[in-house]
Amino acid sequence: MDFSKVFLVLKREYLTRVRTKSFILSTLLTPLAFIVFMGIMIYVSISEGEVTRTVAVIDQTEAVYNELEELDPARYFDASAIPLDSIRAQVLDGDVDGYIILTEENINYTERPTLVYGGAGGISFIESVESDVRRVLREERLARSNVSEEVREIFEARYNIDSLKLTEQGEEEDNAVLGAVFGFILGLLIFIGVFGYGAVLMRSVIEEKTNRIVEVIASSVKPIELMTGKLLGICVLALTQFGIWIASYIGLSMAAAPVATMFVDAQVSNLPPEAVEASASFDPSKLEMFIFDPSIFAYFFVFFIIGFLIYAGIFAAIGAAVDSEQDTQQFMMPVMIPIFIAYFLNLKVMEDPDSTIAVVASLFPLTAPINMISRIAATEVPAIQIIASLLLMIVTFVGLMWVAAKIYRVGILMYGKKPSYKELAKWIRQS
Repeated sequence: MDFSKVFLVLKREYLTRVRTKSFILSTLLTPLAFIVFMGIMIYVSISEGEVTRTVAVIDQTEAVYNELEELDPARYFDASAIPLDSIRAQVLDGDVDGYIILTEENINYTERPTLVYGGAGGISFIESVESDVRRVLREERLARSNVSEEVREIFEARYNIDSLKLTEQGEEEDNAVLGAVFGFILGLLIFIGVFGYGAVLMRSVIEEKTNRIVEVIASSVKPIELMTGKLLGICVLALTQFGIWIASYIGLSMAAAPVATMFVDAQVSNLPPEAVEASASFDPSKLEMFIFDPSIFAYFFVFFIIGFLIYAGIFAAIGAAVDSEQDTQQFMMPVMIPIFIAYFLNLKVMEDPDSTIAVVASLFPLTAPINMISRIAATEVPAIQIIASLLLMIVTFVGLMWVAAKIYRVGILMYGKKPSYKELAKWIRQS
């Protein structure tokens, strides 16, 4: 195989596609979409929240309404003296969002209170009213039981666990949950890259075959050189796009905390006093948790490259074997099954990265590109498992590349016939 010719094919494939408007727009707009997403998240975190909704309270206990009014005077108003039919009419007209009747049975927990509302407000409205009513009913029951203030504090206390990861350097903050989510996202990117760019490669082969361009190219380049050049060209294209995205992510993550701090300070200064307390729940310093060890990105590129090469050869062979994209359907299922299995297994890997099924999925060559990177981000994977996964993937790539090259060599110049699996097996034996 003449690698100088392979390089020429690679260069042509890469430069032709990297200059397209679709590639440029998708490469630039994705980081922009990330910025918009983060901005929306910050804005939502510091915004005043839901629209104020009014709830009429019919307090038959004459004991808990005042507590509700103290919690949110803009929401709750006393409707004990208003006829129920009149309240229901106001709810239907939209003048009042809902009403709730509180009884002694509610305080004794023998009957659940019921919120009757007009349908507006959604889950957050129902949950906030439920939380407020639960709180005042609990306080009233504790008061009637003559419970001391110390017991109340114990009752209301909520104990959480802080997790720290022990390393040879000492204890450090653990972000296992964020790491698992980030690993899932990296696995998803590999899934999209392998499937998406594999399809690009397949369509490129079909297009050149249909336009008879391949006949001209094949006169000076061997089929194996052509396939290898196209495969590597698309791979470098994908690495270029992912590299720009990851570099943008790292830069944005490092700059996010100070920028978010300035944004939050500016927004909070314009908020009314009652909304400032709600905005305090957002801590810009938490954005530093989104900065990960750079080695995870090195692993990402390694597993993406090998994973792409494993599947890309098959995509190229399928493109060479058919005359149109519609004819690829019969051959796509065996290729799609392991990719989608790896995608769905990623949910299990995110949940328990050290389980048997997660370990097996990260070692099996056809699922390893997606599932191993998720494990590496979520937990401490033994080096021997990473090495074993890489070696198995390389061996699989060599075997599949050998098969794909034989199909490509025959199929690239074959026209007017839809090959079957039996026909492909014949090409492999005879070439």
